Amino acid sequence: VHDEAEVLEHAVSDRMLDKIDDRLGHPDVDPHGDAIPRPDGTIRRPPFVLLGDADPAHEGRVLRVNDADPLLLRAITACGIDVGTSVTVLPDGLEVDGSPVELPEGAAEAVWLTA
Repeated sequence: VHDEAEVLEHAVSDRMLDKIDDRLGHPDVDPHGDAIPRPDGTIRRPPFVLLGDADPAHEGRVLRVNDADPLLLRAITACGIDVGTSVTVLPDGLEVDGSPVELPEGAAEAVWLTA
C-alpha cells in the first residue's frame, strides 16, 4: 500500500488531497512518523533525537521509524517498537514496558525519539 500511495501522491488533484486531509483530521505525520507538509509547505516537527545519539537512560516516545527498509521496519515493529511507544534507552538497547528489548542491527539509525 505504501508504494501505491507514493504513486497516488503525484497523480491526484489538490482538491482530492484536501478531501483526504479533511477526512483524516489534518495529521502532521504519516503512520511511520514522517512529517506531512501543510498546504503552505511548512512542516511541524517536534524536537527529536536519533536513537543512536540518545544518552543512556534517555526516556522518550518514538516519533518516527524510517520505512525505507521494509525488513528493518518489520524487525523493529516485531520488537514492539512503533510510533508512540514509550521507551527508555539502555547502554545496549531499549526498555519497552519495563522489559529490555534487543534491537535489530540498523535500528539505532532508523528510530527517532522525543528530545
